[in-house]
Amino acid sequence: MTRTEGDNAQMQVLSHVEGQVNFTLENMNSIIDTFLVSGKVENLSRRTDFGREEYQTMNEIQQELILTRLSNDYIDDLILYFHNSDTVLSSQYELKK
Repeated sequence: MTRTEGDNAQMQVLSHVEGQVNFTLENMNSIIDTFLVSGKVENLSRRTDFGREEYQTMNEIQQELILTRLSNDYIDDLILYFHNSDTVLSSQYELKK
């Protein structure tokens, strides 16, 4: 194998790795966008306190976070932070009222 052939082979491998990384990052962005455009998430983000219905909605969202995390080996945790209420939803930790 000549040096040029070796260089070409390395460039092909690097190109493949780059494609995989880009695909994974695009997938992560898509996951994030899905949660951010959710009407449920948007509604909760505006609230400063929560009632029974809101906690039920948060539990539903948390289950979606958990399923999303479990379906993707690259995700360790998904976290939504609601600034107005200082509330965090996580795919790893149970929601406490």
